[in-house]
Amino acid sequence: MPKPAVLILETDKTSERQLNDILESGGFDVYAADDPRSLLQALKATPFPIVIVDAETPNVPLERLALSVTAARSSTSVIFTSSGLDTATLLQLMRLGIADHLTRPWDPAEVVARVKANVLREQNARAELRTWKQRARTLEMAMERTSGSEATIPLQTGPDPQQVLTFARAALDTFLDLEKQYLDLSRKHIDDDPEMAARMRRPLTTWICHEDPEFVRGITSFGPKLRLDFAAPMSTGGEILDRLSDGEPHIILIGDSLPDIPQQLIVDTVRGQSPDSNLILIEGWGSNTRRAVLMTGSNPEDVARPLHNVDDLIALIEVGRERAWESMLSRSFAERFRARHAGFLQSYAEVMRALGEDGSTSHG
Repeated sequence: MPKPAVLILETDKTSERQLNDILESGGFDVYAADDPRSLLQALKATPFPIVIVDAETPNVPLERLALSVTAARSSTSVIFTSSGLDTATLLQLMRLGIADHLTRPWDPAEVVARVKANVLREQNARAELRTWKQRARTLEMAMERTSGSEATIPLQTGPDPQQVLTFARAALDTFLDLEKQYLDLSRKHIDDDPEMAARMRRPLTTWICHEDPEFVRGITSFGPKLRLDFAAPMSTGGEILDRLSDGEPHIILIGDSLPDIPQQLIVDTVRGQSPDSNLILIEGWGSNTRRAVLMTGSNPEDVARPLHNVDDLIALIEVGRERAWESMLSRSFAERFRARHAGFLQSYAEVMRALGEDGSTSHG
């Protein structure tokens, strides 16, 4: 059996050598990256089951580093290392998809045990995903065999209609629960779906409407780097509302000193008409208390952070990107569910109509 491959980025060479020796002795093939860029390139090219990243990598904000690594290959378990992180930071990393955290100086037995546990968890998740795929296919084949016109239910001479009705509803609940678990696992292994993986690599449609032209020029210059496709900048809230009828952007950046419409009115309108769009509100621009707030209609949790420098805003944009991906995944899986099971849903509806809402059979 081949050894599990581990990709590591440790900025301290002594720590890197120690970690390399511990993992090799523990039965892993170890590959090292020199910097975040080479780490992401290697991760995109090879499906490493485990990536271990130094949380104290210089000149890279921790949250941005976490988002970049988890976005590069969502099916990989990511472990961060550090000399010690506070509880709040650890919780935030877990929310961003980080699987585990190792503290220096290394405890060899603990390092090997926890890395092996993460490898096993990843293998089990993949095995479970294959099981759900097989079950879904078996269920689909059963539906195909029973969805023909010759498949009729002799309701008049069969079991009690109320019992059939109860069974049918319970069967549907079970089926939907299985399908939901299958889809949840599929979302964790998006790299196994070439079509969806390609869609996730496309730039996100982004609008910007801000009163400061320098701010607009500065942020839009980051478009290629952040994989954002900026539409022509807007200077009024009315332009945003007019464009909403033409399409739904993934991200909208809005200033709070627009010349025509109050920011809150724009927010309420966008959240009503385009709930999956991610709004990033730039508040207090030009002051020492400036901040940005991320809002999504389909996500009740707003994220606010002070803007000390451009990296703070970029980190928030990355969170918006994650939410946009999540929304796209949800819509895609909902569409696929309807396409896969259209015949089943139609047959189920016909059975329920035949039984009648009160459990009695219908005739004629």
